[in-house]
Amino acid sequence: MGRILGIRKPVIAKPDVVQKKTGFPCGGTPPFGFEALYLIDHRVMEKEVVWGGGGSERSLTRIAPEEMRKANKGRIVKISR
Repeated sequence: MGRILGIRKPVIAKPDVVQKKTGFPCGGTPPFGFEALYLIDHRVMEKEVVWGGGGSERSLTRIAPEEMRKANKGRIVKISR
């Protein structure tokens, strides 16, 4: 995935970094609604609906993959092996 992002090796962001960059808590970060490069695994697009963070640690967002892609201007890539 580093090649797709143009970096050597991606790392998992720590909770304080997630909050600072997105404005949402780790575990509640939605798949849209803030400035980011959104990568969507091609297999996600095969699903009827997907679930993502809903803005808090206690909520989820149910959304069709194509609507999510439109909302976040996501780039469909092969991430899974």
